[in-house]
Amino acid sequence: MRKIIYTVSIAVAIVSCSKESANVPQREFTLEASMPGTDTKTTLGAKSAGAYPVLWASGDVITVNGVVSKPLASGDAGAKTAVFSFAGDVSTPFNVLFGASAGRSDAVEISQKQSCTPGTVCGGPMYAVATSTSFTMQHSCAIITLPVTGTGDIRGIRLSSLDGTAVAGTFRMEKISGSFSGKMITEIPSSYIDLSLSGGKMTLSASPKTVSFAVAPSTQEKGICIEMVASDGSIMCKNALVGETLVAGTVYELPSTAFVPNSEPVEIISSYSELKDFAARVAAGELLLRARLGANITGDATWTPMEGFKGDFDGGGFKISGLRKAFTNELIGMVRNLTLESDITLSSAEDYVGDENNSWAGIVANRLYTNASVINCTTKGAITVNNQLGKEIRIGAVAGYAARGIVNGCVNEATITVYGDNSGKDINAGGFIGRMYSSETEIKLYGNINRGTVLIGGTVKNVYVGGAVGRCNAPHILTIKDNINIGNITIDGGTVVSGSMNVGGIAGQALDAFSGCANYGAVTLSASTSQTQNVGGIVGAVTTDSISECINAGTILMDGTSSGVVRCGGIVGNASGDASLNEITLTNCSFSGLITIDIASHSTLYTNAFTGLYTTGDHTETGCKNSGNIVVK
Repeated sequence: MRKIIYTVSIAVAIVSCSKESANVPQREFTLEASMPGTDTKTTLGAKSAGAYPVLWASGDVITVNGVVSKPLASGDAGAKTAVFSFAGDVSTPFNVLFGASAGRSDAVEISQKQSCTPGTVCGGPMYAVATSTSFTMQHSCAIITLPVTGTGDIRGIRLSSLDGTAVAGTFRMEKISGSFSGKMITEIPSSYIDLSLSGGKMTLSASPKTVSFAVAPSTQEKGICIEMVASDGSIMCKNALVGETLVAGTVYELPSTAFVPNSEPVEIISSYSELKDFAARVAAGELLLRARLGANITGDATWTPMEGFKGDFDGGGFKISGLRKAFTNELIGMVRNLTLESDITLSSAEDYVGDENNSWAGIVANRLYTNASVINCTTKGAITVNNQLGKEIRIGAVAGYAARGIVNGCVNEATITVYGDNSGKDINAGGFIGRMYSSETEIKLYGNINRGTVLIGGTVKNVYVGGAVGRCNAPHILTIKDNINIGNITIDGGTVVSGSMNVGGIAGQALDAFSGCANYGAVTLSASTSQTQNVGGIVGAVTTDSISECINAGTILMDGTSSGVVRCGGIVGNASGDASLNEITLTNCSFSGLITIDIASHSTLYTNAFTGLYTTGDHTETGCKNSGNIVVK
């Protein structure tokens, strides 16, 4: 593999048309730029003297301080210098984006679907900051190229990050003192990129055809996989860049590769019987199998979850529906690009998986362990618990319990319902994970969207409920980042809670940091308790760590008949310190929702736009914004 820095000077003249008199000359200024192009238009030319020249293309636009230029005329295509015209006035300082996200002045888009013609090298977004009329633009992405030889037609090419790291998506450009710092903050991540092929195919030959991808700067701990699918369904996966840190402005040239169908055996599964046969092979000890769905599949109640699966199951964008149990029991490998629509009910002893004191259930897996990865999956249907059977319950649409692993780019639309039976045990329920815990191995939960409802009822002990995760106890080794909750979280009015309630738009309780998370759902607590209620737009209760760049625009309604201490905040309900760990910090968070507290009787009430109560420890709030409302009746 060769790394080549593509730093090429490009002079770009921009014409700004103000609202002044037509007799006043138009202002002109020149941008001297080193930059790539967009993933769909501007491309890198043929390499010369160790560098790739960047060439403008017809239709290209740039954004300056949020003002979008007119599209570049065809006469300027294929050149290093171009003149852009603006209908509105543009003044210094200039914050410039090329490849800006639609309608945004502060974000760039690295497309999840790229259309770089095989044989050419595509570029990607860039940015610049200037106070004068001449400045240099900076690269925002890296390029990966792979020359491919062989025979036959390739109908699909996908680049995937094997540890779920974002390689595409929407990235906000961090601003410091009003100017871009160059740091890209992930907003909507994707861990894969699909390459569009002209005519739906790429015909291979003895002469290499180079495919290329514009990717976000990132560290690929497990590397990337470039997966090629032939017209007959055969597959080859080229693994590369393990442990590599991908740097913006660098082309990573992978060695020429001959397409060898099924050089890494992949099972193509197109029917329920084939799926059950595959699961039987896993049960017999073939734990490292690789599979890819070739069609939608409808299952039934005869499904037995795969146990200890360490391989790679690629759904290929297809759906498995009708299962009545988790797809896998303990997942150690990877499940990706799969939609699972299942209805799972736990009401008798034979329905439960776990140990003597705890039970866990999920649609993708009952438990995630070791190097488990769930990437770009969608969960639908329902999980319903009707009987605790004297056990602590851990329920999530992806997995009930995560001791280790990664959940990234997933969407949950399933409903999670738990009815307590006065067993005197806790309930942990989340849109993705019920409970996460590890004392030594990092767990990552990032870039996921929950649209499903979480509902708790019956007679229960302690409650830990969140739109993403119920309870997470993995001090400083858990990443909770860029998760969005749109679903509603409800503690039903008939619920009786003998212990505390810890409820948040993202997490119920945590001993970990949060960044870039957002809640737009409704959090409603109508239960009765004599104990504490910790309720927050992002997290109900957190111990000693940082919460940054988080948004709560949702509603919180507390209208139970009774409660002990109430701690309710737009971001955090209760924050407590620990002298052996970090101090508590809230940075650049915002609350624009509505909190309504209408509890007939309570012992003490603490409520605030950001944190209901800081119980102990040092804490700081920096750059937080409040435009929400708090109503206490």
